Amino acid sequence: MPRDFLRAALAAACALAWSARGELGDPSGLPALERPVLCYAFEHDEGVRVVDDSGTGCHGFRFGAVPTADRFGRANSALHFDGCMDYIKLAGPRLDRFTVCAWVRPGAKRNGCARFFSSGGDACSVGIGSNGIVQVAAPAAGWTDSGVALPEDAWSFLAVASDGTSVCVYVDDALRTNLAPAAALQLDKFGACLAEPLRGSYRGDMDDIRVYGRALGPREVVSLHLGEVSAPAYVNFAVRGNPRRFGCPRRTATEATASVAARRSRTP
Repeated sequence: MPRDFLRAALAAACALAWSARGELGDPSGLPALERPVLCYAFEHDEGVRVVDDSGTGCHGFRFGAVPTADRFGRANSALHFDGCMDYIKLAGPRLDRFTVCAWVRPGAKRNGCARFFSSGGDACSVGIGSNGIVQVAAPAAGWTDSGVALPEDAWSFLAVASDGTSVCVYVDDALRTNLAPAAALQLDKFGACLAEPLRGSYRGDMDDIRVYGRALGPREVVSLHLGEVSAPAYVNFAVRGNPRRFGCPRRTATEATASVAARRSRTP
């Protein structure tokens, strides 16, 4: 039997196991998460094309934003936005229930609300106010302050979840629930306002953007924040005929420990 066929069969079996159970041998006890509907790890991008590592094909294109070091110091593994019309353009699926999460490092504040992401039509958008407070926009209610702030020039884990009734915002260990009335998600841009990219442009870095097709629970959000060990890995069969693991990166134990220590050092 040809060696390449055996390789492909083994890779396919591993992919099925990962999809069903999360990564095998994970000792953390954290809940396994299903495949995200979008994952921008910024480690496999092709020029200005932002590759969707989830396998669903929701690729984006970056305008102005440039590769930079991620929170672990790995070169070209995150994106930097300069606050002047830098953004990622995409056509995301419409989701009535969702979770959008990412690691963000906001730069100096500007007047107005800098967009984390913008949605089209009557859908939800999220931004960061000039005071650093995360804000959620729903067409029926306008902008609502979450009361949870993002520190300047420091990496933080930001997650926004909607169960179809209300919105929850997580910043590291802080949680604010029952915010704006729920609105659907129809992602159009990361880092800029929908119709006017200059207005509301985000300044800072973003890394490891993920979107799930439901509202993750607090324990599941923690599993992403403290280790990312439960996110599935995937196989790409279209890399010059040589199957390989391809998907959202996972932290090593050393990286997870360093992240927790850094977060605690910022806690007063």
